[in-house]
Amino acid sequence: MNRYHTGYYLTFNEDSFTPDEYSRELIENSRLILVESNYVGKDWKIEWLFNNKWKGLEFIINAESFEIAQNVLYYVLCSAAVINGTNTWNYDAHYAHKLGTIENVKGIDLINKPVNMYSDGFIPSYFYLAALASKDNRLANSIVKYQLSTEIYSQQDMDLNGVINWKTTDFNFIQMRFAYAIITAYSVLEELGLAINVDVSKERRSKYDNGNWNPEVLDDLIKRLEDSNIDVKDDISWMIRGESTEIEKKRPIKTTREAEWASPEDDMDDLYMKVKDGYVYLPDAINHISYLRSCIASHYVGEKIMNLSVFDVANAQFLARRLILEKTGLWNRYK
Repeated sequence: MNRYHTGYYLTFNEDSFTPDEYSRELIENSRLILVESNYVGKDWKIEWLFNNKWKGLEFIINAESFEIAQNVLYYVLCSAAVINGTNTWNYDAHYAHKLGTIENVKGIDLINKPVNMYSDGFIPSYFYLAALASKDNRLANSIVKYQLSTEIYSQQDMDLNGVINWKTTDFNFIQMRFAYAIITAYSVLEELGLAINVDVSKERRSKYDNGNWNPEVLDDLIKRLEDSNIDVKDDISWMIRGESTEIEKKRPIKTTREAEWASPEDDMDDLYMKVKDGYVYLPDAINHISYLRSCIASHYVGEKIMNLSVFDVANAQFLARRLILEKTGLWNRYK
């Protein structure tokens, strides 16, 4: 096998240190401990070498070809978006280079682009999730689609909490991005096999006119969630903020309880949006994003997309992220 620089490394102290020393001091989750068995993908594996120039433990890819190594780094980029919940702070894609060649690389094309240096405590998770994805095509497609959704449009949580005077925009350019970010986020659920399937019922609908679930559709969804190690009883937090859009007036989502951080009933602050966040039954959350995808964001959209909000996008992406992380056993660490 060839050995390739990745540009990803971990810092601990100024002196050389081993994977065991790093794991013992800084990694709590046994899945992320720096042992080879946790970081073996399809046709590749990770080893760690102390980089004297960077003063850190670099992740080195062992693979037969550049193409395999580069595919690993694309998966790492997508895994970083999932772990972080957005791509707005992620670096650009890294590019694999054979060990010892970084200083000699010149040029600007994909293969010869210099390696970025990036250190972050989450890096073990990036490579762990990438290793799982490389052996599971559905998971691989899911993380790629999640990254694509966040690339189309995403906001950091702290930025969403700072939005004070808008939730929709007057710009078709932005609203169309809202729509396709939602479409792509819901497609993550389809890749995971966790989308609504009305075909299990002769009536071919998820809910009745009175708002009650079609039991055949609900039972089918719950079984697939449970088979994927998703805790259906753990309601998902949901952003509900500001004045209701036409979509929210027509089809409000049902919450099971108010969020702990919701605005008090008597809050009269005109400077900030009223926060009406709550928790939502997981199947209801999936069904709601399915509705936004099918009835608002897709096909002929007309003026409908002008009522999609930045919070609709955030909720769709948060749902997709939770299902990826919970299915892979990482949710309790990064929720």
